[in-house]
Amino acid sequence: MRRRGPSKQTLAIGSLFEGIPILHSYKYLGLYLDNRLTIKPQLAYINDKVKFICFKFRPLLDNISAGYRKNLWSTFIRPLFELLAILHASEPALSNRLTLERAFRRSFQGITKVGRTTPLAIQELLVGMDLGKRGKFLWDDSVARWRCRVERREYDTARILPKDEGDVLKFAPKRTDRAY
Repeated sequence: MRRRGPSKQTLAIGSLFEGIPILHSYKYLGLYLDNRLTIKPQLAYINDKVKFICFKFRPLLDNISAGYRKNLWSTFIRPLFELLAILHASEPALSNRLTLERAFRRSFQGITKVGRTTPLAIQELLVGMDLGKRGKFLWDDSVARWRCRVERREYDTARILPKDEGDVLKFAPKRTDRAY
């Protein structure tokens, strides 16, 4: 997708197109989109949400274990990044992907109080999720679901993400004893 150069846009922001307002950014199904389809507006929203959650949990975080803090992060903050994981897989700009990964790590550090000087490999082990691999899996899964829908066949829900191979999908044998 091209993002640079002169735009051939004939619609002015603030005008109407067939009764629909033309906006610089828009929230659609919980995802903030801008006119260039970058991850920046969604990431700004997530950063604000993470700051708010950290502020609200601050009195609690001093008195609970690291495992409990990790569970809080997994419950309240990790789902915010699930949507961005797919965008991470399709984002052409390296700087935007790195910014997203940095925000992901900082959100974990903010809740769990893991220091910024902690080696990246240890932080990744603690998080238990590689944003790039998760995004690739979700992307491939979405494509497979769409193909099943187009071909009018049932989607195999037994697909799993292998532990060591990350971006390679394995197909488990389909169970026939399911009750629908």
